[in-house]
Amino acid sequence: MFNDKRILVVYPYNKRSNSIESVLAQMRRSCRALLFVSQERPGPLFSKLESIGVHCRLANLGEFRYRDFISLFRYILFLNKSVKQFQPQIIIAHQQFSFLTVYAAILCKGIPIYYFRHNSDADLKSYGLKGAILNSLCNVLAKFPVAPSSQVARYWRSEKFMRTKNIRVIPYLYEFTAYEDAANNWCAFSEENSPSRNEKRIRILSFNRLQLSKRVDQLLHLIFLLNQKGVNAELINFGDGEERKTLESMISEMGLKTRIYLEKFNDNPYRYFKGAHFFVLMSESEASNSSVKEACFFGVPVVVKHGVGDFSDYLSNTSYCRLLGSAAPVEEAADFIVSYLENHKTNLTRHTDLKRAVLDKYSKDLFDTVYKDMIG
Repeated sequence: MFNDKRILVVYPYNKRSNSIESVLAQMRRSCRALLFVSQERPGPLFSKLESIGVHCRLANLGEFRYRDFISLFRYILFLNKSVKQFQPQIIIAHQQFSFLTVYAAILCKGIPIYYFRHNSDADLKSYGLKGAILNSLCNVLAKFPVAPSSQVARYWRSEKFMRTKNIRVIPYLYEFTAYEDAANNWCAFSEENSPSRNEKRIRILSFNRLQLSKRVDQLLHLIFLLNQKGVNAELINFGDGEERKTLESMISEMGLKTRIYLEKFNDNPYRYFKGAHFFVLMSESEASNSSVKEACFFGVPVVVKHGVGDFSDYLSNTSYCRLLGSAAPVEEAADFIVSYLENHKTNLTRHTDLKRAVLDKYSKDLFDTVYKDMIG
């Protein structure tokens, strides 16, 4: 499939991403050479990819701003130089900014660019006119559109500026054994996997960037409501962003400073899954969320929103999983957790059906089958 090909992958982030790492590791085994380019500073993903023989180059733009035209021009020149030096035969660009900049960098060179769209409509609307323009432009220019979930593909097909209906749905794949190896040395509860050091609490885990579309505010209200209902609950959220100060003020006003912990990004969070009673994601904007799949791999009961990301591709409502409706998601999540605890008490119950669901659909062993559909 990728035999004897030189492949350039353009990806905006350089943070923990087991899905990208797993896919590129498989791709590296079946191609002649692989170059990974990111706009951010060096980070954990960069180091891991280099260790498996992937060439990496970073533009080192940090937190990029679209209105910073000087940085934008520098990045296009950087990509143009990378293309000239590496001479790729295939380019895979993730998200709108990566696609548009690499498209500008190789204009008229005739190299096929496979464009992975990550965003849902809700995410794009949160960016207003800028998001609408970027999205429409990508739709017009993209000859090889790829969606990481059926939900994103549905959004895409409904858009009037979509030039082609030939959308490939290619899920991200994962090296799940890496999770197990990383977590095996941790017990279900220890001081290191709960900031409160309180073994008696119901620990709710979540991974979110602190931005409006991720609805971390609803997680705060969930913890407040659960404690009102007599559940001794705490929240550990990993992620950072522009809403941190607003959320910290809310936490203080709600009297939850000893129950809600907004931790920054963690490169090795797997021990927290072993100590979590629930994994809850209230986000309204996802494409193919990795952290929910990680929680499922560990059998942790999950609560997510219906119609978001790829959750409905592998999850359904059961006694240990809830896809929330849009009417009253906080109240519905609280009722589900209370009901679950009535049946399981405070035991750290694990559910093998969740693990089986993600292994059947997202294991890296499916790489050859899944990625041959991308090239067509």
